[in-house]
Amino acid sequence: MFLPSTFAILFPRIRRCVIRSLILGLQSIFNHISCIGISLIKDTHLAKQVIFTNRIALTFILVSIPFESLLFGFGYSFLGLIALPFIAMYGFCFALNHYRQFLLAQITLFLGVIIPTYLYTYFLGTDSGIQNVYFICVACAFGLFTKKQRLLKLIFSIIPILLFYSIFFIAAPNNPSSGVLDKHLIYIHFLSVSIIFIILFMSGKFYTDLAEKYKTQNNHLLKIYGLTNREGEIITHIVSGKSNKEIASLIFIEEGTVKNHLHNIFSKTKVKSRLELSSLVRA
Repeated sequence: MFLPSTFAILFPRIRRCVIRSLILGLQSIFNHISCIGISLIKDTHLAKQVIFTNRIALTFILVSIPFESLLFGFGYSFLGLIALPFIAMYGFCFALNHYRQFLLAQITLFLGVIIPTYLYTYFLGTDSGIQNVYFICVACAFGLFTKKQRLLKLIFSIIPILLFYSIFFIAAPNNPSSGVLDKHLIYIHFLSVSIIFIILFMSGKFYTDLAEKYKTQNNHLLKIYGLTNREGEIITHIVSGKSNKEIASLIFIEEGTVKNHLHNIFSKTKVKSRLELSSLVRA
């Protein structure tokens, strides 16, 4: 009687510990992959872009697993094989970031999403809902490219919109030649919509966590270096890449006042440049 009752008490605890350890391990792996290529980066904005690129690439690899399983499981091998080179492209993004080819990694990721989206919509028809992935492509364009890359941001925002509308003139609502049954198309539609929600969730979580991290680090700096709340507010804008003029307009003060605050911040934190200040915040 003693052993079974002891086991009944301990088993739920052991199970919770195992599940917690597994989750923590997966989070650690996810974070490690997300940080590929940022070890030598001193620019906070660039580091944010690289992490965002890695996370979106990794998320697409993960969501490709159920998508591929569905296609191969239903016997649509041809449709399943289409995705394989694009999954390899997502993995190639990590290598490009590792070798500091950041812009190429961003473009590779983007092409690895918009091309298969078009192909699958063409073969499966617009009833599959896969063309809706273009919505997150527009959103991701703003996360992948900075203000200095305005042209790229504009191009990669417009391309998904044009592709989304053009596919309705090319693809039928349901393409009988693909051989996909209607009852299977429902599952594909459900999965494609789920992918959109997952990517949107990951993107939102990334920026929320980033903002929370900067807020925590900012509060920590205020205490250590005796900075005022206004100086902390200015640090937040500096880390996000704002100029003195932009900061002045955002917090409704003169540009000269921003420069005075910046001088005091440099003096208190013993740094000599915005880059050093950003590195201090990230440390």
